[in-house]
Amino acid sequence: MSKVVIVSDFFYPHWTGIARSIFLLAQALVKQKRVSSVSVLTNQHQAYLVTQEKVHQLEINRFKVSLNLSRAKVSWSLLRHLPTAIKQANVILINSPSIYSLPSVILAKLFKKKVIIFHQGDLILPAGLINKLIQFIFDASHLIAFYLADYLVTYTDDYLQNSRLLPKFKAKTTSLRIPGMFHKQVIHKVKDRRLMAQIKTRRESGKFIFGFAGRLVEEKGVDVLLKAVKLLARERSDFQVLLAGESMDYEVEYRRLIDQLSRSCKDQVSFLGLLSANELSNFYQSLDWLILPSRSECFGLVQAEAMSFDKPVLVADVVGAREVVAKTGFGLIFKSGNPVDLADKMNQAMQLDQAKLKINYSKVEKYFIDPAQLTAFFNLF
Repeated sequence: MSKVVIVSDFFYPHWTGIARSIFLLAQALVKQKRVSSVSVLTNQHQAYLVTQEKVHQLEINRFKVSLNLSRAKVSWSLLRHLPTAIKQANVILINSPSIYSLPSVILAKLFKKKVIIFHQGDLILPAGLINKLIQFIFDASHLIAFYLADYLVTYTDDYLQNSRLLPKFKAKTTSLRIPGMFHKQVIHKVKDRRLMAQIKTRRESGKFIFGFAGRLVEEKGVDVLLKAVKLLARERSDFQVLLAGESMDYEVEYRRLIDQLSRSCKDQVSFLGLLSANELSNFYQSLDWLILPSRSECFGLVQAEAMSFDKPVLVADVVGAREVVAKTGFGLIFKSGNPVDLADKMNQAMQLDQAKLKINYSKVEKYFIDPAQLTAFFNLF
């Protein structure tokens, strides 16, 4: 069996979807006994994290960050360690986009190792000359890395057909719904009292609860959601919106915009902050609908998590994210970046017969659980 080295800018316990997804994928490889070992090379994104530990049979190696470039983090010590780690492996799995994609692929090819790249989305940064330059460099380096790689994997055929980079490599790219991202047994019966008390207060003041989970950044469309809330609140007040997540240091101006918009609809909106795994389970259980208002999204792991709690999703019509609702009917799709249409769809969601909507739930389970797709992926190793 193969020894696998995973290279990822972020990994457990980093809370974003790009880190959770590769963590679930690594766990699946170990659980299915498809590989003999999995070693992870990643940034030490928080100083308190230990440099080495074993979690669920995954050997995690964290390296001190030397340089920050917008949201990207670079570790010179990780780069120095790459040749040794790659020499000892049979398969290199790269979590893309990554600052380490190109050097990892080049080294792997020099040592004649198999390379699989899991592409979670083209890099999209806020406006600005420096960010545009970083984005251009990322695109160029990833095009070379994709060309050299043996196989590419992404979430959906929709994203494969429409991303900036992947259409050039259709012949060696496969789509994959990650094992574990939709899992009915994730429900936590033990409630978080602080969080549930806060939700109960909102439930009592509003009959219908929408939720958002993710980074409070421009890419995720939080401003579109807040503008829609303000519009809908002019017509009705029997709803609440709970936002789980945190703002990022690299989007200072956007944080100011969110603060300004949230003040204009404060009676309908609650910011819950960054939630733990247990708190997120309680959060999803408390919702009537999840809203995914992203301007760009390769898939949106949160919608899989919400659907695993039987919660329908109101999703923006963006490449990748729209596929699950389009194929299952378990939710609604609104025009991307359009708060008027989002407000209209929120109003529509509140009036839908939820029991009739859940008739489509069997399609959701079939969408996420595809044995043939998993077998094809595991065979790459």
